[in-house]
Amino acid sequence: MINSTDINARLLHNLQNNILAFWEKHAVDNLHGGFIGQVDSDNRQVIEANKGVILNTRLLWTFSAVYLHFQDDKYLILAQRAWNYLSDHFRDTKYGGLYWELNNLGEPVNRRKQIYAQVFAIYALTSYYKATGKIEAIEWAIEIYHLIERISFEPDTGAYIEAFTQNWSSVTDYRLSEKDLNTPYTLNTHLHILEAYTSLYRVWKDDGLRITLQRLIHLLINKFHDNQGHLVLFFSKTWEPVQQVCSFGHEIEFSWLLTEAANALDNNALIRSCEKITLKIVELVIREGFDKKGGGIMYECDLNKGIIDTDKHWWPQAEALVGFLNAYQITGKRKYLELFFKTWNFIDKHLADHENGEWHWKVSKEGMVYHGMEKAGFWKCPYHNSRAIMETLRRLEGLGAS
Repeated sequence: MINSTDINARLLHNLQNNILAFWEKHAVDNLHGGFIGQVDSDNRQVIEANKGVILNTRLLWTFSAVYLHFQDDKYLILAQRAWNYLSDHFRDTKYGGLYWELNNLGEPVNRRKQIYAQVFAIYALTSYYKATGKIEAIEWAIEIYHLIERISFEPDTGAYIEAFTQNWSSVTDYRLSEKDLNTPYTLNTHLHILEAYTSLYRVWKDDGLRITLQRLIHLLINKFHDNQGHLVLFFSKTWEPVQQVCSFGHEIEFSWLLTEAANALDNNALIRSCEKITLKIVELVIREGFDKKGGGIMYECDLNKGIIDTDKHWWPQAEALVGFLNAYQITGKRKYLELFFKTWNFIDKHLADHENGEWHWKVSKEGMVYHGMEKAGFWKCPYHNSRAIMETLRRLEGLGAS
């Protein structure tokens, strides 16, 4: 049994009072419906901000998941609000899938189809189905899954093309954002396909999806995972790595999503194989990306030059909580549990905004806050941190934490 002292209470308090209370109070768009597109660092709503599909699918996932966790109807009401807005405004009823971006009035301003966004819709719709039993939600998720498999999946390479036009025609610019490289295959999208397909398979035991999920696991292991243990972020169509930069946040996130996928398939040999890879990745993150003095995971490294960004963003720290606890569950080794506690202490001390709610976008290696960065926006959402806390609470309970 783990002597967790006050950890459960601290996690629960942060989830309810820092994260969820912020989104309940500041994110609802009472003027145009749905949720506001951006909230600045001072908790002011930016009414004119566009509304992105990533934020809105993640809000649907979050409120559905927290309703399942707490059984509190106020979260169900917010989940229903997210469902209604996605269905009424983001859904492309002509060509299928979801638009990338709307204006603040709910009108499409970017109709392109990013596969990254489509799989987040699957993830969110599956969560909403589990929370409500709404058949339309799971049917929509399955519809998107079939679209992706028919249009984005490339049998010759086993990979998924990143992006398409509204009518699913080819594009030359695949990028999710300006900071990304323009390549047809990325780790980020494939990682979240794995996440979404795992979630879908848990509620829809389709034989085709089972085969697809198993194939995807092997693709990620054999193509995206290099010999050193790092994950390659960008590939050409001929599987040439395009960049030598690694993301510690994506690596620690993949470490536990990989074992989740294998466990969903209930394949003991695959589970053992994935656990070995998981531990290899976690050890590499600890060795190269974890700040052993101050705690927390640094952002990026160059495989030839070492650490190139020492900042500590909110989402890698959230994923590290689950990644380290998952490694402890696999091995029983105390060091992983200690890293979990050290990461949480760093979050609680430096990233969580105990005065104004939510978590700061990022802090320096030493824990100094970068002021002026939005609290809510196209990419800043409650998905990583709320999920991490719910996952750790569930896992601690399973370990007999007191």
